Amino acid sequence: MHESTSFLRELQQVPFTMRGLITPHRRMLLALWALVSLAAGLMGPFGTYDALPLLWRLPYWTVVAGGSILLSELAGRLVASWQVNRRLVRLLAFGVVYGLVLSGLINLLNTAVFAGWPWWQGWLQIAGFVAAVECLVFAVVWLLAPRPPKAAHHDPELHLMARLTPANRAPLVRLEAQDHYLLVVTCKGQELVLMRMADAMAELANASGMQVHRSHWVARRAMQSLRRDGGRMWLVLANGGGEVPVSRANQAGLRALLGS
Repeated sequence: MHESTSFLRELQQVPFTMRGLITPHRRMLLALWALVSLAAGLMGPFGTYDALPLLWRLPYWTVVAGGSILLSELAGRLVASWQVNRRLVRLLAFGVVYGLVLSGLINLLNTAVFAGWPWWQGWLQIAGFVAAVECLVFAVVWLLAPRPPKAAHHDPELHLMARLTPANRAPLVRLEAQDHYLLVVTCKGQELVLMRMADAMAELANASGMQVHRSHWVARRAMQSLRRDGGRMWLVLANGGGEVPVSRANQAGLRALLGS
């Protein structure tokens, strides 16, 4: 019976699972992939309009556009892992890695698609075009990208808030582990996210609050008082927010935090 209830709960939360997997950044990349593939397939730039019929141009540019976006993500993560602090150096390094690999892969694709494709001459032409486009794009990014403030205040709840829909982003009240999900309760509402309690505790290490139970974390702003019921202790939440259980191991620490 418990396994059946757990399965039904997970089935009901499929939309939350997809929301966690398909982030806004990924949705933007998928939309960009579709737009570029369709536009290039219809217009047929770089001689593909005359060389390929529409039914071949569309998959050709779908592969090229998808490969370009995927390579940009992989190259960006590779360069980000390098211990280089200067932003311009990292940007140039990304351009070199991305340009060489992308032009090489497009050259291989053209060799397979177009009969008599000139290998070295074709690679040089593609590499030159990619380099020119990169210079233009990087110049725009460099000039228009916002610079973070030098002394920005770090909010320990910021990363967790980014996982929520904008309507629920507000000061945190409490967290509750529910199977593979985490119920996040804020001052504006509540929402399930696909996240482990351990990962949430790592993100909230410097936040004002406490994990009072293996399945519950409560912000200090939401703590009101303690109530004992027989051998169990309960934390009463402010503003009629209900109660959450307190494990024996956390009772002393919670009393010290509340000054009681």
